[in-house]
Amino acid sequence: MNQPLALRIVLQPPPAHGIFPDFQRNQLIPFRQRLIRKTARKLLQRIAQLTPVDTGRAQSSWLLAAQQLQPETAANTSTPDLQITEGSIGSLSTITIVNQVPYMPFLELGTSQMSPFAMIRRALLEQIR
Repeated sequence: MNQPLALRIVLQPPPAHGIFPDFQRNQLIPFRQRLIRKTARKLLQRIAQLTPVDTGRAQSSWLLAAQQLQPETAANTSTPDLQITEGSIGSLSTITIVNQVPYMPFLELGTSQMSPFAMIRRALLEQIR
């Protein structure tokens, strides 16, 4: 189980039916991008709070991801422990965060010897309540 953990957030708006294309291009799409960044940043901060700390590597990768999603920074980032990709697919606004810390799946999902910490799942549940 040496796969990185990926978290993808997708915002799908209702169909605009081509009405007001200038408004959609100049205001609606940038608003959706800001909204998805803000949601992802808040989620990542909570995941970092829930992440157990031994060396701090796992937690710091989540915090770095949250910092990269500040409004003034470009989101498409890659480091040895982290990859962030932001984009659009048709009307969908997406952001994908891949935490490549090798033991992250073990922290999230647990093992036969260790209970899961479930940081991502707990943070997602808190976010949707």
